[in-house]
Amino acid sequence: MPNRTSSSAFRRSSLAMGIATGLWALLPVGAARSAALEFTATLTVELGPSANPLPNPPPMQFSITGTGLAQVSGSGPASFSLPSGALSGTDARTGITEAGGSPLRTLSLGFPLQNAAGSFSASGGAPGRFGGAMPNVGTGRMVIRPFPLPDQGTFSFPLGATGTSATLVSSTSLFVLGQDVPVTVTVKGGRWRTGPLTVNATFGGANTVTLNGTGVDLRSPSCLGEIQLVSPLHVTSTFGDVGSISPQPGIATLEIRFLPEPVAGLGLLAGAGLLAILGLRRRSR
Repeated sequence: MPNRTSSSAFRRSSLAMGIATGLWALLPVGAARSAALEFTATLTVELGPSANPLPNPPPMQFSITGTGLAQVSGSGPASFSLPSGALSGTDARTGITEAGGSPLRTLSLGFPLQNAAGSFSASGGAPGRFGGAMPNVGTGRMVIRPFPLPDQGTFSFPLGATGTSATLVSSTSLFVLGQDVPVTVTVKGGRWRTGPLTVNATFGGANTVTLNGTGVDLRSPSCLGEIQLVSPLHVTSTFGDVGSISPQPGIATLEIRFLPEPVAGLGLLAGAGLLAILGLRRRSR
């Protein structure tokens, strides 16, 4: 004859175990432990028009995407780090035509790019803002033609300054009317951050070009959900020995979406399933 006492104790023990499993699955990731969370991300770089109308490198925008596992710790807001190479790709275009009176015509754009490792926390951005540093690896190239001349040359943009407080310089030349015109491109970056961001480029104290962006943290205390970070860029191209300067404002945007842990979902399903089985057994008695 079955031992009703031991059977009842087993049911109570199983019930407690199922409840505990489900509660563990519902624990916020950063509340009592660190975790690896899957994420998807898009990194977009936008350069505005030059504040100097002559010469005038055109505005441009390029982006890369990727996925990976982020290391997450803490809560409200949770800190996280992204591995290097999670975002990579090449944004390449040809046959581009700019409107307006610029004497430069773009023939092609190529931006091979990938992220270096990044770390983000509540105090990692601008003062009082969530953010951090995540530089990039890559050099953008823009083949241009000084319209209406048949000559052409290549600009190089050192993109490693994106997402970090660094200044990088690239030197090249533009072949015009049978001679090489030296061109120097300087890119100054800034750390990723949330909140509003305004980047200005001014030429001659009169003509100013402005770009605006916003970073926002929509994650739950356990880091699930979306966060958008922004980073300022200042690009200055110097043409020739006379020092004709062309400043451009830029903003980089990093959009990240954190996905639930698969193990947590399985734990919750297991706990719910066990409770359902126990309920059916009890009703059948």
